[in-house]
Amino acid sequence: MSKKATMILNLTANKFYSIILLLLFQVNYSQVKLSFKKDSLEDFKLLKVEFSNSTHTFKNLKSGEITLPIILEGSFAYCPMQIITQKDTLRFYPIDYIGEKFYKSGKLRMDISILELQPKRSIKIKAKR
Repeated sequence: MSKKATMILNLTANKFYSIILLLLFQVNYSQVKLSFKKDSLEDFKLLKVEFSNSTHTFKNLKSGEITLPIILEGSFAYCPMQIITQKDTLRFYPIDYIGEKFYKSGKLRMDISILELQPKRSIKIKAKR
């Protein structure tokens, strides 16, 4: 094979690999991988989170445990949720503000803890990229 033919073949192969890599990255570009970390000492018997078109349930979360990620088209840094513990059931209903960031790609983790406020307890969410 001549040098010119080898060079053309190498360029064609490089373009082919570049297109494959571009397609692979494009598939994951429009998705958010969202996970939840239980960031309190108290165990969660159940964590139920809701999104516009789906509901996800995680059972028996221990302190520091991180859930497997769920794949979404996009997410805010909070969502409606319900937590069942040994003591009680807590619910979080977020208030949507104008200008809140809507994540359309990448990884997002919500660290969830319980605040001991008087007279009742509440859920605290801290989002991390």
